[in-house]
Amino acid sequence: LKLSPFIAEYGNKNAISDCGVGINLLYSAMKGAYYNVLINLVSLKDEEFKKEKKEKSISLLKEGEKLLKELEEKVFLRIS
Repeated sequence: LKLSPFIAEYGNKNAISDCGVGINLLYSAMKGAYYNVLINLVSLKDEEFKKEKKEKSISLLKEGEKLLKELEEKVFLRIS
């Protein structure tokens, strides 16, 4: 997602909808990875490690969500 702003802003306007789809797919992949982390943390015993990894994954997901919103805004501006 971090590499997508350039494409959203300067990419071929005829392919901007593809960029919109792509950023949503990337975010979906992030969410899938987040779910994977959560399910795998359940089986671990080290509570401190679990807490640390859960917090980190939440932080990354929030960062991804923020990027997604910013990128969607750029895509919508270019489409309209």
